[in-house]
Amino acid sequence: MDNFVIGLIFDLVIFSIGYPVARLVLPWLSFGRAYARPPSSLEGGFNIFGYRRDGSGRIEIESTLAGSLGFVISSLCSARYPLLFSTQRSSMDNLNG
Repeated sequence: MDNFVIGLIFDLVIFSIGYPVARLVLPWLSFGRAYARPPSSLEGGFNIFGYRRDGSGRIEIESTLAGSLGFVISSLCSARYPLLFSTQRSSMDNLNG
């Protein structure tokens, strides 16, 4: 029962937060050379690292791997956000005296 709940939470986080981020960010970061596979697609053929090349030579990333990458990207951006404002606040304090 515990493994089911943990797996459900993991899938919820990966596919509700990470996957949409990956769908938006991967093509942008790779200049259109990589994209995330739709989760509804049943095609196989991915290598052990979770990607393959499609017919046009672009890299197609498996949806679970794409969700994990998107979650890491969103976590890094979320961690950076408070640091940005704390740095601005301390530099403003230095200017004011």
